[in-house]
This record gives sequence, C-alpha cells and structure tokens, in this order.
Amino acid sequence: MPRKAFVADLQQVQASSPHSSVTNIKKGDDDGSFTFKVSPGDGIKPIDVTAMIPELGDYPSEHECYLFITSEGAPQTISDAIEALNVRATKVNNIINATAAAICAKRGVKRQHSSDADFDADAMDIDEDEDETEDPYGEDDEGGFDDSDEEGSIGGWSSALSENEFPINDSQVAGSTDPMESEYIKEFCADLRSVKTAGFKVGVLGALPGGSGYLVISIKIAKLGISDEAMTAWRLNPDKYLVLLMHYPQGYKPLSAMTKDSYTAKKWVQVYVGTSSRYKPSLQEAITAFTKVKKFKEDQDGNIHIFKGEGGKLDVHGLSDSQPNASTTTFEGTFISRPVSELLNERLLALTMYRVSYGFGWGGAEMFYEDFQGRERTDTVEDKYYQEDMGTAQLAPAVQGDALQGESKSLMNISFPLVAFQYMLRHFVRCTEFCLVCHNKIEANFEALKPYVCNKPLCLYQYMALGFGPSMEYEILDQPSVIDLLVSFCWVSACHGKLAEFPTGLNLTVPMPGSMPYSAIFDRNTQEITAELVEGEALRLNTGDWIVMTALAGSETIHCRVVDGEYWPKVRLAITSVGPQSYFQPESEAMPVSVEPRIQVSYGVYRSNFDELSDQVKRNSIIQMLDTLPSINEIREWLILNTKVGEEVSLKSWKNRISPSALLLLRWIVASNRSCIVQIDQTLEDPVDPTTAQTPPDFASGVDETKEKKVINGEERVHGMDGWIQFRFAMGAPDKEQRFVNEVRTAVQANGLQYPTLFAFHGSPLQNWHSIIREGLHFRETAHGRAYGHGVYHSLDAGVSLGYTNTYRSYNYGQQGTSQRWWSKSHLCINSAMCLNEIVNLPNQFVSKSPHLVVNNVDWIQTRYLFVQTGRTPAVSPTTVASLPAPMKPLPQDPTMPPKGIGHKVLVIPETASTVRTRSGNNQNISQTQPSPNKKSRIGSKLKGIVKLAAGSFMDPICVDDGYNSSATDSEDVEILFIDERVKGKGKEVVSKESEKKIVKKKDPNAFVPGTVDIKGIQLLAEPAYASPMATKRIQQELKTLLKIQESHDLDELGWYINQEYIENVYQWIIELHSFESNLPLANDMKKEKVNSIVMEVRFGKDFPMTPPFFRVIRPRFLPFQRRGGGHVTAGGALCMELLTNSGWSAVSSLESVLLQIKLAMSSTDPYPARLEGGANSSYSVHEAKDAFIRACNTHGWQVPPDFHSII
Repeated sequence: MPRKAFVADLQQVQASSPHSSVTNIKKGDDDGSFTFKVSPGDGIKPIDVTAMIPELGDYPSEHECYLFITSEGAPQTISDAIEALNVRATKVNNIINATAAAICAKRGVKRQHSSDADFDADAMDIDEDEDETEDPYGEDDEGGFDDSDEEGSIGGWSSALSENEFPINDSQVAGSTDPMESEYIKEFCADLRSVKTAGFKVGVLGALPGGSGYLVISIKIAKLGISDEAMTAWRLNPDKYLVLLMHYPQGYKPLSAMTKDSYTAKKWVQVYVGTSSRYKPSLQEAITAFTKVKKFKEDQDGNIHIFKGEGGKLDVHGLSDSQPNASTTTFEGTFISRPVSELLNERLLALTMYRVSYGFGWGGAEMFYEDFQGRERTDTVEDKYYQEDMGTAQLAPAVQGDALQGESKSLMNISFPLVAFQYMLRHFVRCTEFCLVCHNKIEANFEALKPYVCNKPLCLYQYMALGFGPSMEYEILDQPSVIDLLVSFCWVSACHGKLAEFPTGLNLTVPMPGSMPYSAIFDRNTQEITAELVEGEALRLNTGDWIVMTALAGSETIHCRVVDGEYWPKVRLAITSVGPQSYFQPESEAMPVSVEPRIQVSYGVYRSNFDELSDQVKRNSIIQMLDTLPSINEIREWLILNTKVGEEVSLKSWKNRISPSALLLLRWIVASNRSCIVQIDQTLEDPVDPTTAQTPPDFASGVDETKEKKVINGEERVHGMDGWIQFRFAMGAPDKEQRFVNEVRTAVQANGLQYPTLFAFHGSPLQNWHSIIREGLHFRETAHGRAYGHGVYHSLDAGVSLGYTNTYRSYNYGQQGTSQRWWSKSHLCINSAMCLNEIVNLPNQFVSKSPHLVVNNVDWIQTRYLFVQTGRTPAVSPTTVASLPAPMKPLPQDPTMPPKGIGHKVLVIPETASTVRTRSGNNQNISQTQPSPNKKSRIGSKLKGIVKLAAGSFMDPICVDDGYNSSATDSEDVEILFIDERVKGKGKEVVSKESEKKIVKKKDPNAFVPGTVDIKGIQLLAEPAYASPMATKRIQQELKTLLKIQESHDLDELGWYINQEYIENVYQWIIELHSFESNLPLANDMKKEKVNSIVMEVRFGKDFPMTPPFFRVIRPRFLPFQRRGGGHVTAGGALCMELLTNSGWSAVSSLESVLLQIKLAMSSTDPYPARLEGGANSSYSVHEAKDAFIRACNTHGWQVPPDFHSII
C-alpha cells in the first residue's frame, strides 16, 4: 500500500540518512509530513525543513510534495531554492537528498556522502522540455559565502543575499500557471455543448473555465433503465440524479491539452461519482466530495477507517450509509462510488487514448490495458481487441451512447467530459459484470444482481479485509433477519457437505485440525491458564491470540482471546463463547464436568492457515467459527449500544467477543450474497431497553420499542402462507428483469395472452440455498431425479414443493455425534425454505406441465418471494397473520392455473409482486393496453431518441423518465454554454446579438459595490517584528493569486473582495464577503439593514503556512449561537471552524479555498442560520474575537496555533 511504502521509506532514512548533512529525520505532526535538519557546515546554524505529501495514496510515483523552511531568519534565497525544487513523484530519500544538495550548493558545501553522486537523475525530476537548462544547484554555483564575512548576521544567518543569485526556472515555481488561452474557452464551450446535445444535464461550479472549479454532468436515474429489483438491491432512488463531478484545480483542460503530458494529466482533473436530488450539487458538497470523503487513516494495527467530516456522516467505500438530512445536503455517494471513481481517475485517459489510437471499443481498450500494463507493446495488434461488445443490447439508449464510436476523430473534436460520463455509465449500469477491485470483466457461469469481485485472491482480500466491500454492520442494523437467514444457509450448507466455495485468500487462521496438542491448568476464578511447557516446544501465546480449549473431564469447548500474554506461561483470557461440542477434540470417554476452580484443560491455537486445509476440514472450521459468533440480535444490540452518533459503525472493537477470523467469515457471507433479499416480516426483537439506552437517530429505523414480534408491510405480504416468514426475493443479472419482460412481451404478441404470467413454487433442501442465492436457479445438477425432463421444477401447490425441502432433517457432526437442526445462534431457526416465482404463461411449451411445471428456459423465470419456516416459537404469530386482511390490490391469476398456499388455501398475491403487470393499466385485459404505433412514435419523438415509454407500460414496464420531471437548468449553466461568443481576439469582449439576451444579467439593486467600506475604527498594523522571509514570501504569493483571480472574474460570482488600498502590510488583510444566496436569512438581513458586505480581518503569524491565519468578523455583529444564531460566527466575531486551528489546518491549503469554505460556513443553516444582530455599524473588537476563539478551541478540544498570541 502507498501509505505503508511511505512509512517504510521514512523508517529507512531514519535508520540511515541519505545525505551526510542531514540529521534528526522525524515524522511530522500532519499525515504525510516529515521534518529534518540540514547542516551546511562551516559552523552554520542547521536549517529546519518540513516536507509534506498531501495525498499519500499517490506515493511513490504520482504524488506532489511541498517543502518549507521553518528556521528563524532563513535567507530569502534559501527559501527560494527550496520552493523551486521539483521533488514531485520522488521517494523520501530523494526528497531529502535533493533538499540537502540545494541548500549545500548555496553554501558552497561539496556533497560528501558516498551515495550522493547517484542522486541527480532520480531526485531532480525536471520536465523533459527543461532538461537543457543549467542546473541551478550545481557545484560550480558561486553563491556560496561565509557568514563570518557578513555584518549584521543573526544566529548564523545573513540577510545580505540577493534573490538574483539563485536562478529559478519558472516551470518549477509552485503555483505558477499559464494564463488561460482563448482556444481553451472555445473548446470548453464546445465540449459542454456536446454533453448537452447527448441528452445529459450539465452545470458548472466555481471559477471554470479559467480558474479552479467543478464540471457537473448528470442524468435522472430513472432514465438508466435499471429494474426495480436492481434499484432495491443497489439502494437507488429513481427520482434522484446520477452525478459525475469533474474537478479542474487549474482551470479547464481539453483532451488535446491533457495528452501533451499524460503523466501530470491526473493532476488536472479528478472525478467523483454520486447522486443528488438536483441535477448538480452545491459547491460546498462538491468541495466535500473531493476532500473529506476521500481521506483515510490507519490505526496502529494497519486497519483502515473512513474519515468522518463535519456532522459525523460516514462514507464507506464510496457509500454514504447514514442518510443525510434532506434540508442540509442532497449529494451522497452510491454503493459503487469508490470503485467507479477510482477506475476513472486511474485509467480513463489511457483507455481513451487507446481507443483513439487503435480504434478499439471500450472492451478492447480495457483488455489491451490489462495485457500491456507495465510491459512493452508490440507493433501488431491482435484481433481479439476489436471484438464487438455484446453486453449493450439490453441497455437503455442513454447508456448505449459512445462519443468515440465510428470514424477516427481528432483530439480537438472529442469532448472528454462526455467520454468520461459515458464510460462511467457503462460501469455503473453494468457493475455486476466487472470486478470491484481490479475492474476487469468477471468470467462467471452465473448471473448476479449485486456487484462483486473476480476470482483473484488479492481482489477478494482487498474487498473483504481492507474495507473495499459494503458495510456489513449497516446491513445488520437495517435487516437483521436477512443476515440471520444468510448465516443459517451457510451453516446448513457446510454441515451437509454442500458448501463448495470458501473464503480463501483472506488470511483466516483456525485451530489446529484434528487435535488439541497443548495442556494447561485453567483457573476459573482468575480466567487464567498456566501452560504446561514441554521441552523443545516453541509455542508462546501473545496478547491478541485466540485459542480453543476443552476440559479433559468433559466435552465443553471454550473459545478465548488472550488479553494479557506478558507473563508467559501464565496468560489471562477473555472467555467469549461456549460451543455445543468440540470439532477438534480427540476421542475419549465422556466424564462428568469438573466443578473445581482449577482444572486440567487441553487447547489449540488459531494458527493454522485456513487456505491449506482440505475442503471437509474447511467446512468444519466454518461451522465452528459460526458457532462462536453471538446471535445477530446480540450483534445488533451491541452496535446500537456501543456506537455514538457520527462514529464509525464497526464490530472490530468487539475484539474480546468475536475473533478476527469469525468476523471476516461473517463479512464474506454477507458480501458474497449476489441476490436481493428484503425482509417483509419484522421477526427479530429489539433487545435495547428504551429506559436505559438511547437509540441513535441513524439506527432508529426498524427498532421495535414495544419488543413485540410483529408483521410489517402487510400490503406486500402474500396471503395464504400462514406461519411462514416472507422476504421479497430477486436474483440474476440487473438486465434479467428486462430479458424476462422481453420474453413476456413476445409471448403476449404471439399468443394474445390475457394473463401473461403465472406464479408457482420451487422447493429445495436448505443445504442448497446458500448456492442458489449466489448462482440463481439452474438445472446443472440432478438432485431429485429428472423423471419429467430437464429444467427447473415448480408446483402450483405449496404443499408439493414443501416435500422437496427435506423439512425437519437434522445434521450430525463431531466426534460426540451431536444432532442439530439449525445454526445454534439463529433466531429464525429455519426448517425449510421455498420461493415463489413468476413464469411466462406458456405451459404448453414447458418441458412438462403435469404433475409438475418443468421450465428449461431460465429467462422465463423471475423469482419474487422467499418463504422460510421456523422450528421454534413462531416469530410471526399465527393469530396475527390470520387477522391480516388480504392485499387491497391483488394481482389477478389465471383461473386455469391458480397457485395454492399452505393447506390448499387460495393464494392472494399483491400486485406489487409483478413488475410486468402492475404497469399494464388494466390487469384484466393486458393485451389491449399496448399503445398504438402512432402514439408510441409521438412519445418517442418527444424524447428525442429515447425509445422507451415514459411512464412505463406492459410493452416496456421498466420506467424511463421522460425528462419533464427533471430539474430546470439554472440560467448560468445555460449562459456558460455560449461564453465563447464573447471572447474573440486577445481579451476583447464581443457580444453577438443572438447571445446578448443569454449572457446579460439583470442589474440587482442590492448587488455588491466595491470600495464602499469605511475603515475608520479599524486599526491598520505596521509590518510586525516577527515577519519572516518564508512567511512573507508565501503571503505575497497568496495575495497575488487572489488579486489575479479577482481581476479576471465577476465579483458576484466570487463572493469575496480585497481592496489593495487597505493593505499596508501583507500580514494584515481586510476582506469583504458578499453576494450571499438570496434565499438565506443572512442575505435578507443584509438587505434589510442595507449592509453591503461582511467586513473581515485576516492576520498572519510568523509560522505561516505551517500555522493558520486568524480570521475574524469586524462588522456587522451576528446573532450569537445562544440566541439561535449560526454561520459558525462566535459571540466575539471569531470563526468557529476547526480548519482555522492547528488541529484542522493544512500547510498546503490555499487561501482561495479557505475563503470559499468560510463563506460556505456562513451560509450553512445547520443547526441555525446566520442572522445579523444589529445594524451596519455594529462592530466586534479584536479582544472579543481573541477570547471567543480561545473559548471555541477549548470547547471542541482544538489546538490553538502556537503563534496566535503574538499576532493579537
């Protein structure tokens, strides 16, 4: 992993310095930072240097690195030398080497270390077009000097160096960018118009095309042709938009510009995929998507945890599991945001160039990328890369688009945003066809409704162990009965010897199979064992190890975690679970269990590699690990009671109760389920006592505070299946529903069917269901004979299918011959299971229609319900079920083939069970509901190429949004499509008559007017005595950048203004925030009080940019939080933002982004909106702000910057 590589490289240089002048190499305070001292020699004071790598995920080949001098009084030329260094994409040792070489060169010190001579080629990564320039750090440089020759030197430094002594290459200066060329604006508009023409929504956030900003492309999810089953399984809302955010930090770059230097192209554009209730998210949400959502951290054990931002919202592998309040946010991740975003960021540009250069399709380009990644390419290209992609036939028209298809195109004519969005749609809609980790096509002989990984062990390991997979904990909180069902199916399958796929590659460890080779004395009172050491035995138990032990006098098996192994051979244990019997205990005569406090035990250690065991031993190990788990009800209770609002929901911290191997096994069972199962009946009790525990709001759904077992979703329940727990059930690929629809449509058109489908039961033994829900129904294996032909067997009578479920069969395993019917921790206690399927109503074309329905075309079958029967006290009371009325809207059945429930009761199926027939308009005469060709053509013309019916119909029941319900496009997003008409020639603005109406904005009488601030009463400070060359240089760069942005953009778009006349020294700025959204209470207050802007003061300390500047509001005064005021403004005018403290500040933050985040914070309405307290002349004093800032830091536990008191 990149982070581990960085840590390893840092540890290596700490052990052995790469340069003779470098000492004291340490890890920095910020993640990805480190510090070191450079001693130039000749008695000169050592120079303190801080290096920061903001994105460790790019290390060591694509990362950026920023260098800062932190020593007092360092000469400007030394700071310039460090800032001019290009140490991008170099390892830690080369970063240190390059820095030391540059400093020593300026001091005239020869490099002395034996390894230094090999440094130049790697450490100095100069662009190819600059390799002819003179090395500014060479040994022949004449800028060296001796401090003893200078007067006025302080601390070994001299301030007499001229900046001209050190030549800086402009291409190496951090933050320098070329001005936006007019052709980029033309290509920007052309690219956006291509996106719009293709039928997608397009919008812009920020300062595009010339400055940093975000391009937004979106489509209504309902237009993607995704089935209801897939929508449910993927947790998508069809009324929302699928959004692709494209972040251009240095202004817009077209494809032709990015391909000039493909190495740095990734820094020009980054993408993120999510969903939003509008066609574009807010600017604050876009910023959050590219900052907090993507930050990870590792604990001491190397476990990955997701960074939680403000509000405590948790993002898991791109998934936003805690549903945000609709009033505060509308943009969130999807189930597949992380893998798809990573794919686009890592491969899209290369794949696009392969397609342009060789003429591949997407499939061929992906195959070519995989085959030649890191290898030399051949001159000839095989035909396999040109094979047509056959997977698009059933896709919606919006998903089939391909801007690169057809004749070869010039890069100038290709809209890269359009290409990116179409490629994103390919992998989003067809996500089950691709591995979620390596992104390659999955070669499988079965179809799945949920995405998964390929059969590569590394992919499975990353998916399960490293947090790439879904959040199992949220599944447990949301649908505990479904998790109980999945575990029960796996347990029965393993017991019966039917489990064929195993969780290999996850580094699972289990006790030594076949024996418990070690002996010890167990003290029941102290929960300690004292091992009996055998001569020559190398065993030692360490803290965190797991063991399984049994008393020699009985059959009780106990699994324990070692919580203290320091005093070996005596170790202290955490007793976690007692198994019903031992799977690894040697055969011995049973004896009465001892009640003595100290007893003799034998034990085995979890140190055997699961992958190396035989299949049968693997099954036994799985049985054992599942029996050590708590019940799903207990797990859910623990999660509720031990997770605070905003914290990560994780079972990892329950380390004394659940072993790592058992936890990984549970994750594998949940994540490898490829079907969609949704509980209809609420079957598990909520174990939390409302009087003693507070249920977090995020977990409140599904909690039954009365502790009564009940039935929910009565309108979705099938009437006539009394005593059976019901689940909605769907299997197969996402397009299987569409294939089923096509088969039904063909049958209706050919046969004029009044009832196009029928419903029938399929029963199968419990041991088969673990594989059924992963592979779907098929007839590759013969289990009960094929007396009536080959196919999937069904019956119209539930009682007949019940006979094929092997009800009440128990399972014998273990040396003691213990008999058990179900997983010991199950609340469902399943005895039998069967499903209710919808089938194309052509019984005469079945393989057999009597006495069983045998269907050999799996596209004619679509699963709808799963029924399970319990063996203990019914989870759903028969009385309660009997009292439930039949569904209000039943689905009419073919009277010649009616399905019958338990006890031959008439089966009443709700109309929601059938996607095909609920949208037909008239269930009694479906064949008459087909629209006429003329009507269909009229609808098609309105949709401009989208051929599916707008509201859904029998002919095409998967609803595709017609666009009339879409959000209206903002006027600025329409105007920006034509801004190229304004730019003709060099900087001259020419507005055509046609576009004048589109781009001229109506003058707002309340618009911001610059230069109207009265600065009387504001103390303007002289340059402080603590001013340092490094801080001064950086502040000047930031000010120059902001003023340049201000000159090139409309003020109302920026929202902030800096008047140069008010800046007498760069350490104190006066900034105005203005042009707030008109619907904000703050904007209304400003309008009422005739407040032109929010006047703020910024002060910089001596350690900037290593410490944050101090921001405070000067005027007007805000309503304080105690009086329900918001906007992150304290009662003294300081800002309550962790970003502006040492705890949240980053040295690489630009002040442009800081200003933007401050304005967004003021615009926030959570928990209260910002309001004004007085008129325009009410002001805060600087001492009020100082005290308020310190109070806010103390309240939240934030660190006050060390130089804070010196600037106030």
